[in-house]
Amino acid sequence: MIPAFPVYLFDLDGTLVDSAEDICGAIRCVLSTTPQSAVDDVFLRSYIGRSLIDLFHDLFPGMPDEQIEPMILEYKKPLVFG
Repeated sequence: MIPAFPVYLFDLDGTLVDSAEDICGAIRCVLSTTPQSAVDDVFLRSYIGRSLIDLFHDLFPGMPDEQIEPMILEYKKPLVFG
């Protein structure tokens, strides 16, 4: 169990911790069942800070937003541990 602290810091932009590995990992989970499952970290890191829709449009040219939206929702789905 995580001990209680009076304050929790969430670093979403990499200021306190380099979160690129976690961000790329989350994107890889979404891409794992697609033809783009082997995209490399250098490519994924270049999209950090940009919109996920830009990333998915570039990975899947011509795919309509209606097909991209489920991938964005999957990326944003909370992780459950334990």
